[in-house]
Amino acid sequence: MNKIYLGILFENMKRKISQFASIAVVILSLVQGSTTMIQAEVKVPHVFGNHMVFQREIANPVWGTA
Repeated sequence: MNKIYLGILFENMKRKISQFASIAVVILSLVQGSTTMIQAEVKVPHVFGNHMVFQREIANPVWGTA
């Protein structure tokens, strides 16, 4: 292979890596921004209280508002 072909190949690889990095940064920014914006004040009925114990491996329905 000659140097010109390798130079073109290398430039194409650099461009693709740069595009991938740009897309990854955008996706990570969106994910981080969406997780910080999702917040809610969760309220459960007074039936549930601090230091409650549930039985292991049993389905426990919990309800409330957010």
